[in-house]
Amino acid sequence: MVTTTDPSAAAAVILGWSSADVLCTITVGEAARIGDLFVDLGRPDVREHIVREAWEGEEPTDRDPAPWVAVDGSRIGIDEPDAPAPTGYRFDARLNWEEDTPTA
Repeated sequence: MVTTTDPSAAAAVILGWSSADVLCTITVGEAARIGDLFVDLGRPDVREHIVREAWEGEEPTDRDPAPWVAVDGSRIGIDEPDAPAPTGYRFDARLNWEEDTPTA
């Protein structure tokens, strides 16, 4: 059975959340899993928002310092994490970041 689900109402609610309220209470891993549901519903912009805001809600010492990832898995660090995605990269913080394993 195939059902068609319009994620617009849920997307509008989630896009209103920020790292200062709801999205500071979940981990980047949890954010990625929730975001993947929106990707499946055709709303990758919602995934990007959820992951970025959860990342911003983390303590600076806990967050992934190089959140930009290319299709091949390579990462770059940027000076302004709020900047738009560099060409060929998307914002996707690691689910489990260990400081001694950078791949920039």
